[in-house]
Amino acid sequence: MEEAPIAKRGANLGWPAFEGSLCVLQDARCDDVEGYTFPIYEYGRGDGACAIIVGMSAPDGKYIFGDYCARRVWSLERSAPDVWSANEIMELPNPVIAFGSDADGTIYALTVLGLVAVAGE
Repeated sequence: MEEAPIAKRGANLGWPAFEGSLCVLQDARCDDVEGYTFPIYEYGRGDGACAIIVGMSAPDGKYIFGDYCARRVWSLERSAPDVWSANEIMELPNPVIAFGSDADGTIYALTVLGLVAVAGE
């Protein structure tokens, strides 16, 4: 399970008992989740996905992130206090390894072979 959490200092993300909201540790007390901070968005490793690449906030308030193996970039947008939706922005020709921005606010995905503008001006 790949996940995008909003974590504050000291937050308990449930590791190693949980991957996202999925209990993966056999001896874990999975019904006792008090104090855990669960992700705002999660997805399985199907369709070639394998590793979320932490992104960054765009000037319009959306959160941009990618997946290394799937070579895709998404935006997360909040529509209500605890409701987030993901929209695919693009599929890249190469695996994404990081994100960055320039002085104008354009967000770039760094792939194993170069930069690609994904959001912004």
